[in-house]
Amino acid sequence: WVRTGTGIGVKKVRLALPDFGTVNAATQPPGQVANQALFNKVLWDDLEYSGVIEMVSKSFYPLPSTWPSQPGQLAGKQQQWTASPVNAAMIAFGNMTASGNSLSVSGWLEDLTNPAAPPMLSKVYQGPATTQGARQLAHEMADDIVAMLSGGVPGIAQTHIVYSHQIGNIAELWVMDYDGEDAHQITHLRTESLTPRWSPDASEIAFTCFVPYRGVISAQVCLYAMAANRVLYFPRFAGTTPSPSWAPG
Repeated sequence: WVRTGTGIGVKKVRLALPDFGTVNAATQPPGQVANQALFNKVLWDDLEYSGVIEMVSKSFYPLPSTWPSQPGQLAGKQQQWTASPVNAAMIAFGNMTASGNSLSVSGWLEDLTNPAAPPMLSKVYQGPATTQGARQLAHEMADDIVAMLSGGVPGIAQTHIVYSHQIGNIAELWVMDYDGEDAHQITHLRTESLTPRWSPDASEIAFTCFVPYRGVISAQVCLYAMAANRVLYFPRFAGTTPSPSWAPG
């Protein structure tokens, strides 16, 4: 049982998060160090932003040479992490390896107060060997950890924000991660794209665009498909049809 919460008088779970290492650094390609550092930072920030976990400062940790990157390296050493000044109840750790164009992260979450129990989380995350790939893997693991320590409430690290960004007389749709990173433009209509709304399954975005209909430019409803990475055809009508919304699924 894990007691957690954000209300007054309820203690948050104290979590230690040593940096993820590399099993065999000599075989890793150039750029792996940067992706690894980015993964470590994003994972820490995601868990700290969650509001349901108290992150233990790394300044309290044992020597870095003792930080685990595999389960066997933690065996018999739990007291180093539960004793003062660390006082951690949980520890998340793991390692990252790169092979060709792919990244693989092996991650674990263990209850330091119950060494005999199996890991609460034991999972391999895979993605492209890019900065976006490293960020995505960190978001995925953060959401899994938050779900474990919040009583099943999913994390928000994998959510995205869509917004209208205007430059001059042109407004295009942009998407960014929940933390404001990886912002990128998705529409190139060279018109005003406004009032974006995610579909319930986040596969499409409905928005207001100003496009011609029978020679008249007016506000119409447009659709953008995330998987196809393009604007879909949508019926146009005479007059003004702005500010779309989605009915509950």
